[in-house]
Amino acid sequence: MRNSNMKEMVYEIIGGSTKIDHVENYMSLVHQFSKQHSIHIQLLNAKMIFGKIHLETAIFHAIRAMNGKKMSTQSIEMEILLYSAGECQLSHAIPKMGIKQGETSIAAIFINEHNQKKIFYDSIELFIEKFNIQIDDAVLKQSIGKIRQWSFSEEEIQTISKDSLEDLILEKVAMVDIIK
Repeated sequence: MRNSNMKEMVYEIIGGSTKIDHVENYMSLVHQFSKQHSIHIQLLNAKMIFGKIHLETAIFHAIRAMNGKKMSTQSIEMEILLYSAGECQLSHAIPKMGIKQGETSIAAIFINEHNQKKIFYDSIELFIEKFNIQIDDAVLKQSIGKIRQWSFSEEEIQTISKDSLEDLILEKVAMVDIIK
């Protein structure tokens, strides 16, 4: 687990795996849990996440959009989804970054605006238990296989050093500000 404090919002990112029988029902339960515990929760397809820096950058941009009253969605969760996907339309972002049915790897983002840290972290632990998340941050690691799932040409991938591949993703995240 990793946490940070950004503009008075504490966030936590975890990677893991779980079994999802029905995505819509699962997300409905996540939404209920989120409301009951007064935290924001966004779950993403970990197979599309190119390292924690990818998510941290998306969170930063979403919070900045919220603070600047420039969100193009109604919630911080959906704004994070857009930035994570490098898309400005939910109709493109959801199929790309949304969680999948079956045995699946997920990236879970938890955001707390209230600075009640103990309650926040207790809620995360309860979420992990209730939703049967097997924590494994390795699912968030960068890989050539993941970069190929993004719409980069083989030439773009081969031209850039392996150490700079994350820059391709971070550029997609940042471009959302320009195109929205």
